Amino acid sequence: MVTNNQPDTPLLFNYQTPDSVIALSATVYANKEYAPYVEFGTEPHVIEPKPGRKGLKIPTGGVSSPVGPQRAGGGYIVRRRVNHPGSDPYPFFFADFAERQRDMEEKVLSVLASRF
Repeated sequence: MVTNNQPDTPLLFNYQTPDSVIALSATVYANKEYAPYVEFGTEPHVIEPKPGRKGLKIPTGGVSSPVGPQRAGGGYIVRRRVNHPGSDPYPFFFADFAERQRDMEEKVLSVLASRF
């Protein structure tokens, strides 16, 4: 049985395998609630104010605006609802998953092979 019982070796993961079979797993996740919307895009949808609010306050630009200098001087517009046209997907997580998985497996096997 192979284990990681080398006290002077920093470990990136724990493993224990019977004989020469290597059984590793990893969990990869995005920790932002908007990640699926970026990854897969969105359909056209209506944006309305949160409960208890009368409208949406939308920044129009300016030097310190988070949306950038779109209009001189910046400011806001207020709307009761907005028809959002949807957004294109920007795959960052699953875009080349199969290739990244192969690379990761090769690196792990390379590290394990150098240790034993």
